[in-house]
Amino acid sequence: MDSSSPCHLDRIVLEHHSAETLDKSGLDAIGAADQSEFDKALHNLTSAPPDGKPHWDFEESERRRRERASLVSQPFLFVHIAVATLDGGLCAAGITTELRASARERPVINYNGEQVFAALSIWEAAPLALAVPSAGLEHAVTERLDTQIKEFITAWQTANGQ
Repeated sequence: MDSSSPCHLDRIVLEHHSAETLDKSGLDAIGAADQSEFDKALHNLTSAPPDGKPHWDFEESERRRRERASLVSQPFLFVHIAVATLDGGLCAAGITTELRASARERPVINYNGEQVFAALSIWEAAPLALAVPSAGLEHAVTERLDTQIKEFITAWQTANGQ
């Protein structure tokens, strides 16, 4: 939701909170927001006019490219939070959490006559939905997100003999 909406959630705050929870359990966590500097620099480079000279630090970009290449081969915990404004000052949210992985051969499905990438889902939590007054939205979402992340941590530790 737009930052002016009473049902707005701060994605970066939620990502950092979730990353801390995963880190405390011994799992490495990097939020999508942590990659924003690279994405911004890449956008500036690709959108610059042909005669323009955008700032580009080659060594830094190479380091980040290698990091991204390494991350692409790792499984990742994908969290989707959808938010809507309801009548009477209420906010609704739905949360889905799943562990996704990549494969050497990118799996695709036929969707509307086109080949579309299909992620491999290895684990998923039961979807959660809630409706709360806008003042309690962040707390309610964080609480339920914590529940799903803790379920994932337990499943990961069990699967890895911990």
